[in-house]
Amino acid sequence: MAHQTVGHAPAGDHTHDITAARHDHVLARLRAAGLGALADLGFRGLDNDVCDPVIVTGFAATRAHKFTPGQKTANRVLATGRAPVEHGFAPLKDWRTLRQTPH
Repeated sequence: MAHQTVGHAPAGDHTHDITAARHDHVLARLRAAGLGALADLGFRGLDNDVCDPVIVTGFAATRAHKFTPGQKTANRVLATGRAPVEHGFAPLKDWRTLRQTPH
């Protein structure tokens, strides 16, 4: 399965990531295309298929539930896969950059 990172909405957009993903049927589109996505914790709950997840989000700790060593490792691996793509998209999130792009 190929993986791509699902990014954030551009700066100034007040739509939450998971709401935008639901509106655009991201889960169904990824599944239909045979793709997967590495996503941040803002997408938790979008894909509840534990046997064949399309969107992988990692683990969240709380005061009552600390990370296990395995969860820490899984989050580190996920962050390593997401970081290059997030860094690549970061300049595009700046509206000034988008305004300078020819249409």
